[in-house]
Amino acid sequence: MIARLKQLKVPNLIKKRITLNSFMTKANLKSDSVVANSVDVSTIINFNPTNGTLENGIGLENFKINGKKITLSNDKKAEKIYYYKRFDNLLKTNDDRLVVYCDNKSLCYFKLNDKDLIEHQIDNINFSKQPTAINYNYLGEDVLILSNDKDGLYLLNDNTINHIQNAPPITSMCIHSERLFATTSGEGTTLWFSDDFNIENWFVSLDEAGFIELPDDRGKMLKVISFLDYVYVFRAYGISRITAYGKQQEFTVENLFSNVGKIYANTVTECGDYIIFMASSGIYKFNGMEIVKILPFYDKYLDGVDNEESEGVFYNNKLYLNCNLMINKKIENCIIVYDIDTKIPYIANGLNVNSLLLIPGDLYKLCCLSKGEFVLVNNSGKRFNKILKKEWRSDYSDYSILTPNKKLEKITINTMQPITIYIYCDNNKTLIYDLDSGHKEVSVNVKGQLFSFRIVSRTKSPLIYKPTLYFSYFKEDLW
Repeated sequence: MIARLKQLKVPNLIKKRITLNSFMTKANLKSDSVVANSVDVSTIINFNPTNGTLENGIGLENFKINGKKITLSNDKKAEKIYYYKRFDNLLKTNDDRLVVYCDNKSLCYFKLNDKDLIEHQIDNINFSKQPTAINYNYLGEDVLILSNDKDGLYLLNDNTINHIQNAPPITSMCIHSERLFATTSGEGTTLWFSDDFNIENWFVSLDEAGFIELPDDRGKMLKVISFLDYVYVFRAYGISRITAYGKQQEFTVENLFSNVGKIYANTVTECGDYIIFMASSGIYKFNGMEIVKILPFYDKYLDGVDNEESEGVFYNNKLYLNCNLMINKKIENCIIVYDIDTKIPYIANGLNVNSLLLIPGDLYKLCCLSKGEFVLVNNSGKRFNKILKKEWRSDYSDYSILTPNKKLEKITINTMQPITIYIYCDNNKTLIYDLDSGHKEVSVNVKGQLFSFRIVSRTKSPLIYKPTLYFSYFKEDLW
């Protein structure tokens, strides 16, 4: 009798390759050798991921014109800066200026087309606190309107400043339909407007200036802005819309529902076809009718953090939101950079700036202050000569391979500069690899269920792209 041999059952070994063509959310799904899963990002700091690669985020450089730095005399420090758009009617040339509020409460300015960058003092004015300012062509002259609720309303015309009598205590203002609209201090529920074509006339009558009372549960008025043919008033807990054309008797008010928490006034930023602002519950966009939450990724950084002093500016089709974020259990001053076209954001940390200011026109720069010094925002990834540490990290993921025994065999990655890669497995295993530039292959050979990856760069001009993960597992181990 012949014995039969028992057939040996060989486990089915499966291999999967995952190429990340973007460092944001989705893996490459073009091939059947790629797992159809989403790679969520945990952290992007000082890397710019907009082009699907990791490159330099923003940095700082000294503000120079014709190679000369802007500096203040007599040990003064700048506390707030303003752009004064001016055309010289006599010389028929642009005469744009950078106006500076200094720590000694004085005002001065620099002509942006002056190669010598001479400091010009503005006499007969000292603001007890930082004023707010807007540009306006008034009676054929370009003026800068300055005001705060303590010192009153002023018009700066060339180097002459004049006080406007009888104006209300203004906290924010805008020009709409040739009137100056202004929120005020005190209870902050009164919106004032000047006479049409006469921002110096605040005499209340049916034919001249006036005010609108909005005493409701939306709270104090914080910011007024002219947008899409309406006046919008951003309030502590809501938004009011005013139709304000023609006779003031025909002005109408609509209150828009809002459930976003406390709104931070200086983050209200016009970004093309909509407004973006920050509230205590996150970041939102507003199209004039609807409020939609965006960038929920940043909620974890904003939770419980005060952002009363935060500010926004729109530059080069990007929102720059200077704010406080909770990073590694520490509150840090950061800038969230949000590309309006790609909808891709990242965090810039370590810059420590204030008073963000767009300088339009031929110069077209994003200016700000850093410890009282005048600086420009650039794309160097450095704070002056200091290279900023750059970090990207993914969330833990099973990569849609439902087994706790899959093996990460290796990783390949392309980098133009040295980097460090950290591989975290199941919250208890950490592997660290220092890599030189080039196309790199890292042998890993570690088993687990969940994996997270972190990339750190401390060099200038990084360029990192197409990391590829190589997994293997047995079909019999799948759940």
